[in-house]
Amino acid sequence: MNGLRTLIASNNRGRGQAAAIQQSSNPAIQQAKVRVREAYAELKTRYGVLLWL
Repeated sequence: MNGLRTLIASNNRGRGQAAAIQQSSNPAIQQAKVRVREAYAELKTRYGVLLWL
């Protein structure tokens, strides 16, 4: 859950994909983090959703 909080926080600060991926060398985890970040950005854009975790 902390990883998701960090991911969302990095997105809110505009640090983007590089900051989200840096945490792990496992390609599956990296890809999952990218997908979560993209999904969150889509929700935020479409519906103004802010996730407070």
